[in-house]
Amino acid sequence: MKQYLALSILLIALTFAVSSIIIDDSYGKYKNLQAAVESQKEFNRELDVKVKNLQDKVFALKNDPRTIEEKAREEGMARPNELIFMFE
Repeated sequence: MKQYLALSILLIALTFAVSSIIIDDSYGKYKNLQAAVESQKEFNRELDVKVKNLQDKVFALKNDPRTIEEKAREEGMARPNELIFMFE
């Protein structure tokens, strides 16, 4: 008798578990969320690369005189008594 009761409870619990997954489409929602998380992780990796590149540029602008001069010349700045000719 106890075996039938335990088996009945197990079957009822299993039925509820399966029906909740199928009826609510929980598994589909889970897969969609998993795909969204992976997509967000890839986007974050791309942003990390961009951030690293920008940090390198900032470091170079703060510490490398050649980079500072190059950027200044790109902006059209010149030393006193210096002429700059720009060709397009």
